[in-house]
Amino acid sequence: IERLTIGITPTASDLLAPQVLAAYLDHHPNMRVEIVRNTIKNIDDMLRFYELDFAIIDGVMPNKRYDSILLGTDHLCLIAAPEHPFALRASVTLDELTQESMVLRPRGTGTRDLFEGYLLSHGRTVQDYRVVMEIDSVSAIKEIVASGLGVSVISHNVCHEEEMRGKLCVVPIENCRMVRQLSLVFPPDFQHPELLRELQNEYARRIG
Repeated sequence: IERLTIGITPTASDLLAPQVLAAYLDHHPNMRVEIVRNTIKNIDDMLRFYELDFAIIDGVMPNKRYDSILLGTDHLCLIAAPEHPFALRASVTLDELTQESMVLRPRGTGTRDLFEGYLLSHGRTVQDYRVVMEIDSVSAIKEIVASGLGVSVISHNVCHEEEMRGKLCVVPIENCRMVRQLSLVFPPDFQHPELLRELQNEYARRIG
């Protein structure tokens, strides 16, 4: 293989995926990789028309036409600035969140779909909350929340470093479980399973 075109969902691009691909390329210097950052729905369409060789996604593909390899699991969490009143709380309720300014990922992203699905299972919709900004940049969301301009619900893995440094506080939502997967997704006729196993092993080494 001399060239690969790989789809990555926005959150997956913050979950070690670039580092794993960089490590792979370090061992295969003649390989060239093009990264396409897009939503699960658009990645699904691109895989179907063979515009991508494979993809790294957070969440679940909308259909079962592809094979997949599980890299790991993650969960969504509420984040707030250290100065926010929630920062000292053991947990918060969905009712309390209705009083907060929220910064969320856009519709169609895996994070947003999982959060909205959780709300629906509790008889709520996102319209019950004061969403002041929608932005498709995890880094920007973390900066906005750290500045005290709102709270957000995002992947725990992408804010773990900021939590350790005290830049962000992770606050559990009462009775909340929003778990999702990080996976390699590929067409059944993909001809190089050894490449995917190498990426799987590199990811496992980095989180192990």
